[in-house]
Amino acid sequence: MDAEDRKKWEELQKRFIKAANEVVNLRITTTVGDVAMVKDAEEAQFQPKVTKSASLYTVVNILQGDMETFIDESLLNEKFDTIRELHKDREEQAHLIIQKNMETLTELAKSVLKLLNENPETPETPENPPE
Repeated sequence: MDAEDRKKWEELQKRFIKAANEVVNLRITTTVGDVAMVKDAEEAQFQPKVTKSASLYTVVNILQGDMETFIDESLLNEKFDTIRELHKDREEQAHLIIQKNMETLTELAKSVLKLLNENPETPETPENPPE
């Protein structure tokens, strides 16, 4: 495998690992209160800056099938029925996102296998050092 192919292979590995890590946990947050979006210098994206607020927070672990939802007690009264319904809708959308991510990972894995079958030379990895 030449240097260019090795670079492509390493980039593909990095992308696959990143994609797999990103789909392990899906987080759904619904926050009510004083919330502002501020740019996070580290991640170069906007993040919520929450001060006085209450939240509904759900984490879905797609590998284990676990789903946990945390609800601020102040959001349990009738006044927040609409907010809880919105959060429930987001959880349902999350299931669709998970399904799509799994389909994407499956297609990515098929592409990798096809690439390996077209180029049977196994790339050097820590598990497969050069002879």
